[in-house]
Amino acid sequence: MQANTVIYQSRGGIAEIRLNRPERLNAVTQQLYDELNAALGAAEADSEVRVLLLTGEGRAFCVGADLKAHRAGRTACDRRQYLRG
Repeated sequence: MQANTVIYQSRGGIAEIRLNRPERLNAVTQQLYDELNAALGAAEADSEVRVLLLTGEGRAFCVGADLKAHRAGRTACDRRQYLRG
């Protein structure tokens, strides 16, 4: 498991959220999704934040879902449930 797939910083009323999986073009895994939700929650809870920058490390912002990670160890039923939310 990779740590810190999302980097969150806040200063001077500006919150910056950076997707941090440049080796996979910032493809979304469950961990990245969870960390992104936590970072968005932190920005929302901070009354000082007036601006939110969402960026990606490396040469791509985000290529979408990491299909290899989503397929690993999941059944077809699990994948359908994931897609439904």
